[in-house]
Amino acid sequence: MDTLGTVKSVWSSILEGLGDPNYEKGNETLQRKRVKKALDREGVHVLILDEFNHVADSSQGKRGANAIKNLLSDGWVSIIVMGTSEELDNMVDNDAFDRRMIKSPGLPARTWKNDSESWTKFLGELDEGIVERRILTGRAGLDGEAVARELCSVCCGMVGDAHWIVLESLKDAVRHDLPSMTLRDLAANGDALMRKRKRGGTNGLWALLS
Repeated sequence: MDTLGTVKSVWSSILEGLGDPNYEKGNETLQRKRVKKALDREGVHVLILDEFNHVADSSQGKRGANAIKNLLSDGWVSIIVMGTSEELDNMVDNDAFDRRMIKSPGLPARTWKNDSESWTKFLGELDEGIVERRILTGRAGLDGEAVARELCSVCCGMVGDAHWIVLESLKDAVRHDLPSMTLRDLAANGDALMRKRKRGGTNGLWALLS
């Protein structure tokens, strides 16, 4: 889902995912009709809406929820809604979704003890992908053991949270015309994430700077 979090962005995000080159054009009503045609044309049976927290957390959250509820009621396609936020949980728990949507326990968080190899591989591929796409010229060393371990701790093993820290640090690097993301920016954005998630504890990334 688009970070704008509007109802129109729900339809435009689906249209973009279905390959519509004019996904941003038209009002909500027209876009909704085009979504129906695109789903039929592509033979879609299951629609996965990732990062739906952008919609649930926005000022248009209730309208966005109604859009999904109506899709389910019309029986166009089965829908899996994914995302992480209290508002998204509240949306699914709403009576309007009774018998329409089943709440799942979610994906398990990684732990350094059990998942260090896959976690480090994920960070390394993320780091390398930024260079391969020529967004930055240098790697930040996200897959170094110490950095990967502390990122796992700060993010409580949540892939989405690690993605958020890297994305914000990437923005900082581009903004300041740096060749790579810096450990200081990673640490600062780790603090921002912990405030955002209202988590206590210590951000061990700062200790790596000394």
